Amino acid sequence: MKLQCDVEVVSRLLPSIGVRSKGRSSRAVLSIGRLSDRGVCLLICTARDRSGATYKAGPSALCAFRDCCGPAPESVCVSLQLKENIEKFFTWFVEEGKATVRLKEPAIDICLSKVKMCFQFSRGKLCFLWRIATSLQHLDLSQNQLQVLPARFCQLQQLVNLKLDQNKLLRLPFHIGRLSKLRFLSAAHNQLTVLPASFRKLCLENLDLFGNPFAQANALEHTIRLTFPLRLQELASRAVVELRIPHGPHSVPLHLCHQLDFSQACDCGRACVDSYIQTAVSFNLHLVSHTVVLVDNMGGTEAPVQKHFCSLMCYCEFMDGCVQRDLR
Repeated sequence: MKLQCDVEVVSRLLPSIGVRSKGRSSRAVLSIGRLSDRGVCLLICTARDRSGATYKAGPSALCAFRDCCGPAPESVCVSLQLKENIEKFFTWFVEEGKATVRLKEPAIDICLSKVKMCFQFSRGKLCFLWRIATSLQHLDLSQNQLQVLPARFCQLQQLVNLKLDQNKLLRLPFHIGRLSKLRFLSAAHNQLTVLPASFRKLCLENLDLFGNPFAQANALEHTIRLTFPLRLQELASRAVVELRIPHGPHSVPLHLCHQLDFSQACDCGRACVDSYIQTAVSFNLHLVSHTVVLVDNMGGTEAPVQKHFCSLMCYCEFMDGCVQRDLR
């Protein structure tokens, strides 16, 4: 895995000897790989010296990083054992392409900036930023113990084949329906209990969801998150979604950006962001895929799909329709 970004290596021991960091970053390539004799390592190289130099974590680390943090460093190459060596990962400004890796030994902070596109994945105690090209067509994330995928995962508009088998996924991305070119989806043997509402927008050739503990769909079982009357923030958020007003961390608080990313659409066509009624209905998977692998050993090809309603009136109309169909 390689990531091009601006990198600044800052020693946390410099203040103790009365030295201040120069505060200069260099364009570099950050790589994560495995060396035969050191296991998983972090490698940082600048363009001026592609081979760089290697520093081991140990008593001599301070001298090495004095060299790195000295006047106008042109190149730095740090190779370290990553397992149990990352003290903390700062991702407060990850939406702006910034992050900081704090290592235990040596006592340094690796500051990353000017990253064009970042995704955060976590596995155990390790957490990395991955740069994923938007032109990606085939992606295999099988057997990685993933529990969730980020909302911005659905920006991979060119994706054709996606494999998510044998993970621990609790849910699929809310806007998976935006993957208009997706034709092959395999998410067998995960922990999925319900599919997102946008799943109905997919147009697949092959779908495999076998081995997931899907819940029994029951429209009478619902979650109500409506407030009466609607808050001003909810009304404004719905307007932003419905009018497709451009937004981002530069203009909207970050937590509101996350809410807008997870907005849903009601049957009436209106948006609902943080105030809605949610239920699940049974959905025939053949409506979105030409070929469907059986969901269970009983030969079923149906799975529960989330449904959201922007108001109590919309939910009541939906329930009236359900009762009328049952009477027929």
